[in-house]
Amino acid sequence: MTHTPRVAERHHAELDAAVALASTDIAARRLPDPRVLDPWFLAGAISGADSRRVSGQVTSTLSGTPRADVRRLQIPVLSIETQRPHGNAYRRIAEFETLVLQAAERSSDIARELASGLVNQTLEPEPELDH
Repeated sequence: MTHTPRVAERHHAELDAAVALASTDIAARRLPDPRVLDPWFLAGAISGADSRRVSGQVTSTLSGTPRADVRRLQIPVLSIETQRPHGNAYRRIAEFETLVLQAAERSSDIARELASGLVNQTLEPEPELDH
């Protein structure tokens, strides 16, 4: 059974996104068959704390890019039917983490703007209430 270009492109994009979220130091050399390995399941397994610990010491390449020994990663062997719900959960966690990071960044921006407004006197501090 061959993949149509549209299905294959979507699969490649999903895997690229999943691997990018999992770790910037892992180069995907072969794309797994999505009928056998869910890309988000793989990304979640790779990015898990246990996988990081098991992969051992992280070394750096000449360019300074961190590199882990991916041969030591432990990825559970599960049926595709079991992988998919886990993959969906990992995807939702990654989306949640992205939203949290965006909220933190926006909060920092707002705090800087408020401080700047006080410095340039476009904002006035609220009067303190007596306790």
